[in-house]
Amino acid sequence: MKNKIIFVLAILIFASYSSSATYAILGNPTSGPVRQGIRQNIDEFRASIAAEIKTKREEFKLRLRELKDAKKQKILTRIDEKIAQINKNQTSAMLKRLERMAAILDRIEDPAGSAARTAILEARAAVEAQSAKDYTITITSEAALKINAGQTVSQLQADLKAVREKVEAAKQKVVKAVQVWQSLKLTETASPSAIIQN
Repeated sequence: MKNKIIFVLAILIFASYSSSATYAILGNPTSGPVRQGIRQNIDEFRASIAAEIKTKREEFKLRLRELKDAKKQKILTRIDEKIAQINKNQTSAMLKRLERMAAILDRIEDPAGSAARTAILEARAAVEAQSAKDYTITITSEAALKINAGQTVSQLQADLKAVREKVEAAKQKVVKAVQVWQSLKLTETASPSAIIQN
């Protein structure tokens, strides 16, 4: 439920940036004021859930100390750290991909890439929202530790898959924009008027 709320909130926050009027006023939405606005919204969102994350972390540590088996404590601690590291690594890799896509779009004319820019903004919003998520293992009982950890890992995998699909959709739109731009360039150079002028 929390993940759905986070996702819907992120989409609503960033929906205003995807209108064509924003492009006309601000230019390239993947840099400049729009990007700063996105970053500010994400930072505000992170600050608003920071207290909740801190409470969940403290509860996890308390429940972890209550476990009798030291080996299980170490394993759960390692899994928890690994989950956080995986989320961080995956989201930073996706952001780098989106940066490269935006750089490619910056090299082509704007009309060919407006849909791709929108897709990049939406994917960036999803990645930023994903990077703000915290995956703390909810310990219900010592007997159900494996199930609890497995549920958390499964949730991370599902969330990363959903975000990865958005990044892939943005990539496909960038590829299409580049193909359209290249075909326009080819028809421009192959037109009879271009040949006569040369």
